[in-house]
Amino acid sequence: MSKFTKGEWKTTPINTVVNTKTGKQIATVTKGGKSLKEQQAIARLIAAAPDSHEACKDFVEGWAYFCKRIDWDKTFLDAKAIQFMNEVPGKIQQAFNKADGE
Repeated sequence: MSKFTKGEWKTTPINTVVNTKTGKQIATVTKGGKSLKEQQAIARLIAAAPDSHEACKDFVEGWAYFCKRIDWDKTFLDAKAIQFMNEVPGKIQQAFNKADGE
């Protein structure tokens, strides 16, 4: 199970610091050779992490449910759709596991 700080994360007005909705600091993106615009983009990506994590969790659970209900003998899925079904959920699960420290 994830141990990260739950809840909404947001960037500060200068967009290089990420805080919780209540003001607890999560991260500060420092220059490190990056332009201010790049720092702000990285901070926004970090701020989106809880939402992305929840979306991945929902997708993986929903996908498993969906796949159990497909009548594989009557489906008209093409090779690209089948490739997606085989590869993408696994990639999302790997990212989800990485975020959870598994």
